[in-house]
Amino acid sequence: MDPIEHHRRRMRHHLRQADRYRSLAFEHRHDRMRHHTFREREHFHRMRAHHHRTQIHSMRRF
Repeated sequence: MDPIEHHRRRMRHHLRQADRYRSLAFEHRHDRMRHHTFREREHFHRMRAHHHRTQIHSMRRF
């Protein structure tokens, strides 16, 4: 088996695994978020996005 095919096969396996874990995490996150109101959830996501952006900028400065 040539190395490229081997690599492709491994990547396919990893993608399958990641997909399964992603769906699990997604359901878990919804369980956690269920007791928040919609507005709180929006605010939370916006704050996280903002935090991520500021992190990137502060990293770029150094």
